[in-house]
Amino acid sequence: MKTTCLRTVCTVVTTAVAVFSFLLPGVADAQGGNVTAPVPLVECVTGTGTTQAPKAMPATKALNVPAALVSKMAAYTDDQGEMYLLAPLGWTCQASLGADGNDSIAVYPPGEVGTSQFALGHTWPKAAKAVTGDLLPTCLACFVGQACTFFPAAEHDLVRDFGKQLSCTALPSGQAVSRISPSVIAFQDPAGVIGTGEPSGGVYPASGVVTFKDRSPSGIYGSAMETCTLPATERAMCNAVVHTFIASWDQLTGS
Repeated sequence: MKTTCLRTVCTVVTTAVAVFSFLLPGVADAQGGNVTAPVPLVECVTGTGTTQAPKAMPATKALNVPAALVSKMAAYTDDQGEMYLLAPLGWTCQASLGADGNDSIAVYPPGEVGTSQFALGHTWPKAAKAVTGDLLPTCLACFVGQACTFFPAAEHDLVRDFGKQLSCTALPSGQAVSRISPSVIAFQDPAGVIGTGEPSGGVYPASGVVTFKDRSPSGIYGSAMETCTLPATERAMCNAVVHTFIASWDQLTGS
């Protein structure tokens, strides 16, 4: 069961130090145009803080992905279908769904040793390939702790509600960030840079996004994060992975 915060580092990003064209909406992928097509839907082994029985899942999920990658991708989800991640076909996965709604999924090649989110005491190997996602919809300390590195409003909420109980650290050295929209910020951790990405710091670059919506009268708030860690030669696949997450994150937080 996962009910605690994944990250509590936070600072204010005042300058976008890099623009990742492969993450920006509307930028054509070298693989060609996208198509909406069914990809296999894989239900991950899920640790849960609730007593809900696993839901019956359809065999496929229709997603908008580059045509050249349709046969190479699958969607991975927890046993309630609360969140899904696009990742390479044939990988294995674990999910954790807390009673407070916190949802985490890690997808990685079969036989890869160590998943720091789910196996305490283990770390990702240096040559780790993975797609990971965290959805934090209601736990205030959790989602402002995840988002405040990138969003001043999240840092404001953390300081206002928790004072010195939760500390903030600077943006990881060597990490680059770029604002995609008011609620979505992209990051990139080059190979060897331990940054926001989970995993990062290994032999492959990590690309991902962090999202944040502050509390509002409509009650819509929360933060989501995804990382795609693959060889640089597979940039098109990470591009598809991240774009799919950006497209879905608003529905994941209830809007």
